Amino acid sequence: MDYAEGLSLAHMAQLSPAQMDRLTRIYLDSFGESWDIPVDKLPEFVAQRAEGQPSGRALALLRDDVPVSLALTSYLRESNYLYLLCLATDEHHRNGGLGGKMLRAVTQIAEEMALAEGHSGCRGTLAEVETLDGPPPRADRRLRARRIGFYQRHGAVATGVFTARPPWARPQMPVWEVMLLPGRAWTRELDGPTLREMAYALMVEGCHFSPQADWLIAYLDRIHPLG
Repeated sequence: MDYAEGLSLAHMAQLSPAQMDRLTRIYLDSFGESWDIPVDKLPEFVAQRAEGQPSGRALALLRDDVPVSLALTSYLRESNYLYLLCLATDEHHRNGGLGGKMLRAVTQIAEEMALAEGHSGCRGTLAEVETLDGPPPRADRRLRARRIGFYQRHGAVATGVFTARPPWARPQMPVWEVMLLPGRAWTRELDGPTLREMAYALMVEGCHFSPQADWLIAYLDRIHPLG
C-alpha cells in the first residue's frame, strides 16, 4: 500500500519501547478499560502477532516515525475471517483519514493471510461496535455513533448479531454488534446459517469459548436453531 505525508505501516513487535508506550496511551485513551485485551496483556498479544505468525497482526501507522494509529487483529484460520479486535487513532489525528488508511491496511493483511493459507481470499473482516444505548449507563453515545458510522462509510454492514454475554459478564459490559466488511472470498448471503457460523467463529476461534458450553449453544440457537 502506498503511503504519503510521511506515513508508514509497521508491525508493533518491531517498534521501540518509546513507540510502544505511545501506542499504549492511544489504546487507553480510546478504550479505557478494554474488555478484549487488558493493557498488561498487550505486549504478549503483540509478540504472538509478529510478522510471519499465522495468528494475526498487530499493526501501527506511523507519521514520521511517531505512532498515530494501531490495529489489533486475529486471523481465524478455520473459518477464514479476520477478527479486528480494535482500531484506534490518536485523538489529535482523528478525522483526517488515518483510520480509513489503517482499515484498508487491515483488509489487505486479511487477504494476504488468507492467500498464505491456500484460500482464494479472505471471507471478510469482523469488527464489533458498541450499541448506542447499551451499558454502561454513562457511555459516550456520540463516540459510539461515530465508530458505527466509520465502519459503514468503509463498506461494513451490520449483521444483526450481537456478541455473546457469558454468565459471568459484569452488568457494565457493553453490548457489541458484529459488523462485516466482506472480503474477496465472500460469496454468501447473511442468512441464518451463515450468521450462526460467523458467530461461532467469533466466539470459539476468536474469543476461545468452549463450543460445548450450554450458554454458548443457547446463544447460537437464538441466532439460528439447528435441525
